[in-house]
Amino acid sequence: MVKKFIVIGLAAMLLAVAAPAMAATQTLTILGGNGVQGDLDPYTEFSTDGGTTWHQAYMSGGDGSPGNPAGCWHPWGVISGTSCWINQDPLNTVGINITTLYRVRFNVPADAVNPTASIQLKADNHADVSLNGTFLGSFEGGPLAGNPLPTAVFASAVQPGLNEITINLNDWGGIVGFNYRIDLTMDSSKPLSVAPASSSPAGIAAASGNISRTGWEMNRGGSWSFLGFSLPSHGYSTAYNNAVIPPVGDAGWGPAPNSETIGFSEYSILPGYCMQAVDYTYFQTFVTVPFNTDVTQFTIAFSGIDDGGRVTIFNSAYPNGILVPGSYVYLGGSGTANLANYIVPGENRVVVTQVDDCPTGNNLQVAQVVLNGQTISHNQPPVADAGAAQTVECSGSSSANVTLNGAGSSDPDSDPLTYSWSWSGGSATGVNPSASFPLGTTAVSLTVNDGQGHTATAGTTVTVQDTTAPTVSAGPDVTLEATGAAGAAFDVSGQSSASDSCCAVSITAPAAGTYGLGTHSLTVSSSDCSGNTSGDSMLLTVVDTTAPVLTVPAAVTAEANAVNSTVAIGSATATDIFAVAITSDAPATFPLGTTVVTWTATDANGNATSGTQNVTVVDTTAPVLTVPADVIAEANAVNSTVAIGNATATDIFAVTVTSDAPAIYPLGTTVVTWTAVDANGNSSTGTQNVTVVDTTAPVLTVPADVTVEANGVMSTVNIGNASATDIFSVIVTSDAPAAFALGTTVVTWTATDANGNATSGTQNVTVVDTTAPTVTAQLVPISSGHDDDDATFQVVFSASDIADPNPVLTATLNGVTVTNGQIVKLENSRKDKSEFEHGTLEISGASFTLTATATDASGNVGTASDAYAFPAKHEKSKKGDDDRKSESKSKDRGDDKSSKSSGKDDDRKSDSKKSKKHD
Repeated sequence: MVKKFIVIGLAAMLLAVAAPAMAATQTLTILGGNGVQGDLDPYTEFSTDGGTTWHQAYMSGGDGSPGNPAGCWHPWGVISGTSCWINQDPLNTVGINITTLYRVRFNVPADAVNPTASIQLKADNHADVSLNGTFLGSFEGGPLAGNPLPTAVFASAVQPGLNEITINLNDWGGIVGFNYRIDLTMDSSKPLSVAPASSSPAGIAAASGNISRTGWEMNRGGSWSFLGFSLPSHGYSTAYNNAVIPPVGDAGWGPAPNSETIGFSEYSILPGYCMQAVDYTYFQTFVTVPFNTDVTQFTIAFSGIDDGGRVTIFNSAYPNGILVPGSYVYLGGSGTANLANYIVPGENRVVVTQVDDCPTGNNLQVAQVVLNGQTISHNQPPVADAGAAQTVECSGSSSANVTLNGAGSSDPDSDPLTYSWSWSGGSATGVNPSASFPLGTTAVSLTVNDGQGHTATAGTTVTVQDTTAPTVSAGPDVTLEATGAAGAAFDVSGQSSASDSCCAVSITAPAAGTYGLGTHSLTVSSSDCSGNTSGDSMLLTVVDTTAPVLTVPAAVTAEANAVNSTVAIGSATATDIFAVAITSDAPATFPLGTTVVTWTATDANGNATSGTQNVTVVDTTAPVLTVPADVIAEANAVNSTVAIGNATATDIFAVTVTSDAPAIYPLGTTVVTWTAVDANGNSSTGTQNVTVVDTTAPVLTVPADVTVEANGVMSTVNIGNASATDIFSVIVTSDAPAAFALGTTVVTWTATDANGNATSGTQNVTVVDTTAPTVTAQLVPISSGHDDDDATFQVVFSASDIADPNPVLTATLNGVTVTNGQIVKLENSRKDKSEFEHGTLEISGASFTLTATATDASGNVGTASDAYAFPAKHEKSKKGDDDRKSESKSKDRGDDKSSKSSGKDDDRKSDSKKSKKHD
């Protein structure tokens, strides 16, 4: 018997199930990295401190940036059966350029033998793999897969109990992580199973060393249902055909009446159907088995079960549940068979499905879990107490050492507790740990763990305050000599200082600046990070003994900007410990030549200093000429008038502007020269290009569209003539043919002027054919019978058409189709009939009409006809001309032919046999 279990990321899949009462081949496949980005891998852990602390690893992928799309992916792909790579975070942003230790653990039963094992791994960049301390081999960067590790070494290192595979991953930058597949095969009476991550709740409980379980929960499931058949006995196995165990997260789960024993009893809701309808109630508890625990006996003991129950076990070996014959308990049964071979280390979900199949009662009074002979009571969660909020004085470095107090925490089952404290920026363990806390109020969380898979959390606050003012000094008094009219520059902060016992301080002092003559009191204050302040003062004295110093501007030579020019001559400057007034005799404007300006500086005490500056004005600037922009104009005559604009000029003096522009302009470019001359004879010139172009096409008028009746196969049509106008000479041409075919011909007319500008237009010439063909039809007599009862004629017909040389021509004689030139024999009879006799068409009747029809290509139809009738019997002596009905005249048939036909009537022979035939 073979069973195969596959652990795929978050769960294991049961491929085949049989009761492992004896050793069988067990197969386990562990797929590392199978889920969606952001999921915690339930079996893979990482450590950044050499294995001291372990954390669950993530399914990792891209962050959505260019070249790194969101979701599980890696450029080297994944091992078959997996979907993600594994890393310390979901976005591949942690673990770059460092060494990280990863591990995955699995359980091997004590009686397992004949192990075979293999591992496939993709690692970015380098990984060293070991099993239980035995080095298996290395994976070196790149998209490697397969099984490069020595499988014999791998198998030989497998040991009973908990086995640990470690993967030491070294990354050198870029996208990090790894992806793996482990395959194990052994002969054992119990399944192989993968161990949950030690930092997960299931892993913490399994590592505690204590067998524990949760209290019973109950789910009433759905409404009752018919089975469709009768049960052979109460609680029979087929009673569960309609049972569907609710998943763990189903909202219907809640505490059982008795969390220890279930204690369920209620009236049946079945409406009078016994052993034909069922009502299900589901109960579950989670049993945690420590690692390296040999489970030899596992049963569920029952009492007061009505009408029956069965047990389903879910765990990492059987994620979809395992159900064997020994799982069933019938009415009044005391417990299940030994199910030890289906229990694995870690978490086992045990579900009891209780069935009511008769309306006499619905009960499950007692259900207890018995493992290795011991009844496993459910364990209650602990109670966390993080202690009262604390307020302490800052003791340095903006912080204070505080001792936390978790001694108020307790466990109702007296389980030993572990304590884990955490806060923003820090963590600690233990009942009363000491830690440094920053200024302000910090929220602290305490989590206590009873080692049985239960935790509890409580919170408190730690407030570090600072109420001590800083110490500050403004420094000694200072005397300074004034360095300018405003006094002397001084910065008191350069000699100030402050200190504080808790945190950094700031000093507030008067801004660095210039202080006037006299004595000034300067105060410096200090504030620490908590707002505590203190202050100190010093005296600054400023004195002045220096006379003013005058500096005049340099001599200036300026170009005239008017007859009397404004000139920027600059300003004199003076320095003194007192205020200084500076004056000059400079005029508002300066004439041509040199003007001497005298500057004087006088301080507040009447001391004065003078100096001179030469200001010279010269004029060497020619007028500034602005010519109009180049002009491109459309011709308005053979020689065109063009608006070219006017040039402008500016100068200090009066300016005259002239040009050599002509009155009219020929086609092409004419260069116009503009000249500006100022009052002193200085001149400037500039040119303007005036271009006359002809881009206007002639104005073309085409003849109106023409529709005419065809006058031949190709018709001659008077289509008229187009006309055109333009400044320059115009030639008008067309592509009209000499004769026009039926339909519409588009004639294109083109007018081109002397400069090559052209205009085209079209005229539609339509030739129609509405004239029917001309048709002739004639019955030409050939011979007559002896008694005027038959005659022989030749059928003659023709047609002609103006536009169609070959109209379609057909003819019928008394409805019988005939051909041109055909010989027909007509027989006098009261019955109409036609037949071929001896190769000649014979038609019987009282009268005969030949009809010819012609249809031309345009669908016009023309017809013509000729008729013949035998004379009445009492008029046999007459020539047949009087009784023949002839339309020969209308169809151009001659009287002489009619006469000929009548003459032959006298010679007809009356053949009684023939008459009988025709009659």
